[in-house]
Amino acid sequence: MKRIIHPELLDHLDPSDCKAVRGRWDLAVINRIMSNENWLIDQLKSLSIEVDTLIELGAGEGFLLTKIHHYFPNLQLIGCDFISRPERLHKNINWIKGNFLEHIHNMPISSKTIIIANLVLHHFDKNQLEIMRIASSEASSFIIVEPYRSLGSLALAYSLFPFLGTVTRSDIITSIRAGFIENELETIFRRKSSTSSYWLGGLRLHLI
Repeated sequence: MKRIIHPELLDHLDPSDCKAVRGRWDLAVINRIMSNENWLIDQLKSLSIEVDTLIELGAGEGFLLTKIHHYFPNLQLIGCDFISRPERLHKNINWIKGNFLEHIHNMPISSKTIIIANLVLHHFDKNQLEIMRIASSEASSFIIVEPYRSLGSLALAYSLFPFLGTVTRSDIITSIRAGFIENELETIFRRKSSTSSYWLGGLRLHLI
């Protein structure tokens, strides 16, 4: 399947719109079913290097950062998203509102930094991903979950339609068509993968 990027409906709705609220709720449920957050935290627990900062790109409602803070209270945590800082986010978690491509050059990225992207990178084209690669090149690792671009993933997505809102029914197909296949992100970011797996339509990578 050729990679095709189209705008997703959720990205162009007012965050307070009821369809956007339902869309974010759908995404939270899908993440829970795929167990993405647990896998990401397991990757952090398995680290053998010293880390002092973690940045989540596209942090959404801050659910993952909240879990990470519970397990790693001494880490400097930074979330970046288009939406405003979530009201219930822990006070020790830093928040940047806006397009992270415009902010990533000013983020505290070093050899002690981990970057996490959970179902985010498929929004960006080759040139934008190259900007991200350059800006994040000093980070010790990049932990990623993205849609796995395949007919099997599409079939699985269609099977979920009865349980999804109208926005997510459109966006889930769009995201899979914009997703990635084996070795694609390794090539883009010029990193090797210490962990690579496929689970329920998702591609999981720990790039070092």
